[in-house]
Amino acid sequence: MSDSANMLRRDHGIPLYEQMASALRQEITGGRYGAAGRLPAEAELSARFAVSRVTVRQALDLLVQENLIEKRHGKGSFVASKRLWHELDVLRGFYDELVLRGVDPETELLEFKPRALPRAWIRDLDWPGDGGIFLQRLYRVRGQTLALSSAYLHPQAAIVDRVQAACHPIYSIFETLLRKPVECADISISVMLADLASSALLDLKPGAPLLAMRRTSYLANGSACERTTFLIRPEGYEFVLHAGGNLSTRKADPSRAR
Repeated sequence: MSDSANMLRRDHGIPLYEQMASALRQEITGGRYGAAGRLPAEAELSARFAVSRVTVRQALDLLVQENLIEKRHGKGSFVASKRLWHELDVLRGFYDELVLRGVDPETELLEFKPRALPRAWIRDLDWPGDGGIFLQRLYRVRGQTLALSSAYLHPQAAIVDRVQAACHPIYSIFETLLRKPVECADISISVMLADLASSALLDLKPGAPLLAMRRTSYLANGSACERTTFLIRPEGYEFVLHAGGNLSTRKADPSRAR
């Protein structure tokens, strides 16, 4: 019998799965599973602790309930990722926000080519030729898909090549490559359901909930330079906004109260 198996007391009043969960909990908090955070497979844990697969699943389910681990379909159990947050009161790109939170995001450029604007945007953006440069990118954090961005860049971005687009975030494309710093942005956030295309790219089931962040950015002269939709997996990600200043004391109209 292994040392791990000896950690479990068969003559103890505490169920074996709780004892096993306690042992794994100590290993997790002690950093045993490193940066990848992947726990051994169920079969390996079953042999190591000399318990049934049912007991292993009970122990893992308990750790899931405690938000210590997360199960990824077809990949196994992993130490739960630290929650990421996106500050909305500071103008910063999506990639730069991830780096600021201490993660090293992996990006994959899916598309980068001219494309006609959606009809509803033509008058709003007022770009020459009614088209832009379409850029679609996938973001992964700790080996798991996190977000899909679909952006239309001002036609001036046509001078940027695919290699440059692959290694520069959107704001860096304008500020570093085009020498046109972004001055401000309008951002809205909503919830939407994943369609067939986005669910396939984000490793989700169709109809799964997503956070949708829509952003339109402007140059110093007030002209729109890009419009992007970010579809973000909601688990482990949130948006935060710091509200300051004096509390409004304007009284509500009692006749409109419900």
